Amino acid sequence: MSKNQNLTGIIFGATGNIGEKLAIKLAKKKCNLIIHGRSKKKLLNLDDKIKKIKQNVTLLQYNFSKSNEIPKLGETITQKYEKIDFFISLISVIEKLCPLTDLKYEEWDNLINLNLSNNWKILKSIEPLLLKSEKAKIFFISNEQISRGYPYFHAYSVAKAGLEAMAKIYSREKEKFQVEIKIINLKSIKVGLLKKFFSNVDREDKKDLEKKIDLIVDNIINQKPL
Repeated sequence: MSKNQNLTGIIFGATGNIGEKLAIKLAKKKCNLIIHGRSKKKLLNLDDKIKKIKQNVTLLQYNFSKSNEIPKLGETITQKYEKIDFFISLISVIEKLCPLTDLKYEEWDNLINLNLSNNWKILKSIEPLLLKSEKAKIFFISNEQISRGYPYFHAYSVAKAGLEAMAKIYSREKEKFQVEIKIINLKSIKVGLLKKFFSNVDREDKKDLEKKIDLIVDNIINQKPL
């Protein structure tokens, strides 16, 4: 039995471009995976791809607009798994670009909730399972340009800055528990969720994305420093 068969991880937002690549690479390494997505069709499609690798996964279909149900997540996962060794969050939502104060009040609240608050709620919900791991790893995906304040990315940019602060606070608070939390900063804002706002993505941006994905997998499987 591969030592990786003892590793259990959860990927939120697994049906997007980055999430799918991570899920397939980690499945090839024989990790036990819980994969989340909003779309049942996309989840089943990813499930089919992973089954071809002869690896089973647990599917978690969930719409995070119903954030009041997030506390139940930990209970649901505990029914099948005793621990979580790694948690990757790719939850991110942005529908349009506009000046900061052009957002409606409801749009601002939704963006902060979906991009920041829900990540905290998920972390709180699954924390007991993470603390049962010998060395849990937590990954959030971000971009330095965005988190430092990027024009027209409004509440999304604010939420990313808050996410980085949250990660730093949690990392310092949990040092003695052997919990490692990392913000993975992508080089370009033209990849992943944000690529829809740009007409072209150059080769170097794509290479950087693939490199960051491989670094995450290497860190989980081989303990290779990021």
